[in-house]
Amino acid sequence: MDPADARRHESIERKRQVANAKAPSDEFENFSKRWVRERLMTKSETYRKQIESWLERFVWPAIGTKSLNAVRPADVVEIIEARRDTPKTAEGVRAIIQQVYNYAIQKLLVEVNPALPLRGVIEVPAAEHHRHLTEPELGAFWRSVERQGAHFVTIASTKLLMYSMCRKSEVLRARWREFDLDKAQWNIPAERMKMKQPHRVYLARQAVELLTLLKSMGSEPQAYVFASILRSSVPLGEATLNHFFKRLDFGVPDFSPHGTRGTAATLLREHGFSRDVVELLLAHAERNKITAAYHHHELAEERRRALQYLADQIDRLSSARTVVESTQAPVENSTAAATARLDQRSKRRAAEF
Repeated sequence: MDPADARRHESIERKRQVANAKAPSDEFENFSKRWVRERLMTKSETYRKQIESWLERFVWPAIGTKSLNAVRPADVVEIIEARRDTPKTAEGVRAIIQQVYNYAIQKLLVEVNPALPLRGVIEVPAAEHHRHLTEPELGAFWRSVERQGAHFVTIASTKLLMYSMCRKSEVLRARWREFDLDKAQWNIPAERMKMKQPHRVYLARQAVELLTLLKSMGSEPQAYVFASILRSSVPLGEATLNHFFKRLDFGVPDFSPHGTRGTAATLLREHGFSRDVVELLLAHAERNKITAAYHHHELAEERRRALQYLADQIDRLSSARTVVESTQAPVENSTAAATARLDQRSKRRAAEF
């Protein structure tokens, strides 16, 4: 554990204990803090902060000082109606209040949940899936990453996002101690994974070369691979990557970092890789509990082959000569040339910083 993080968490915990001692335990704000501590302890820090932010901005000002038994459905309606312009947020806030009261009922503090009958008061539009790229669009995207003119760390994180098929938070919070470049492996610990299971990424040759170049810039084993440009002790911000994607001009204005996962998965499935391999690459949990109980395969070689194939396809597609050609055509020579050009540009950009 980072000593600075440990001291910060201890300080926060002391402040919470002082606040709890001063406030009645049945006040909504105080009990909701207890709910966060006790029920969300296994969730990611990013998720807990999101929940606490919504409570602090939308809920506590309205009912924070009320006792749990004093909150009525009308109070909850007032809170969510104020968020009607953002229906997903409104329903999310209502769901948080419902979960707090579910826990209060389990603790025998209340008997009625005022948020439960209000489900559906705000109609939430159907979720839109993240846009994924076609193969020609992927080639244009990759070329635009080089042309945009960003810090080398931002460009490198974008490339590893695609090479690894990992989530944005998993890439940006990676530390050098998780990597074994000699074995071309990246071992992500369970606490950093959405499904709370350790995940291994079999790095393609291009990913190893990128990371080797990045490491040559000087980093400690405990350091973040993609450190903030302004403060090396913290990781590159998710907002930085989001803004970088918005600035990319390659003909697809609504492409987001999360869309890289769908793009890579679609490409691999269309080129013959099995569903099991792709699901393992995406670190998805098996939804069928019976199937999950019997399937413990890793398919290491297939996963390694798939990520290398993905990286090679990106090289082929990003070459101007092959953007509109079939990716099945033999283009070894152009691939080598394109890789050399990309490596040279990356080294020049790294030298600038």
